[in-house]
Amino acid sequence: SFKITFSFFPALSITMANFCLPPSVIISAFKFSKVAKAPVVALGVVFGLIIGKPIGIVGFTYLLTKLKIIKKPDNISWFEVIAVGFLGGIGFTMSIFITHLAFNDEGIIAAVKLGIFAASLIAAILGVILVLASSKKLKDRV
Repeated sequence: SFKITFSFFPALSITMANFCLPPSVIISAFKFSKVAKAPVVALGVVFGLIIGKPIGIVGFTYLLTKLKIIKKPDNISWFEVIAVGFLGGIGFTMSIFITHLAFNDEGIIAAVKLGIFAASLIAAILGVILVLASSKKLKDRV
């Protein structure tokens, strides 16, 4: 089950996302000569998934808690909510779907797919580190 979770599912999501980037497309996606806006768009995607998603998840959770629309369980800390916010930055399917709706240029699409892949990887790493840190804090409290 560990092997399936951390090898099969990521490979499946990359395949289902049609993540096929030949080296020439990767190189052209980050050259300013062919597509001037591609690196900026890719960085926008990276920052949106790594910074925007956690801010949105934590921000709305905090706001709805303060407005008493929801009640955060007592056994869940805000640190754990932040960790889950970073895990929310793992965004393959919808991000690639929106990319294909928004752009026609294959260079920009390739750059955005690369940005989505990089951001999802970074968000997953940060989220796992924070979840492990929160579980260590929990063990220290008990």
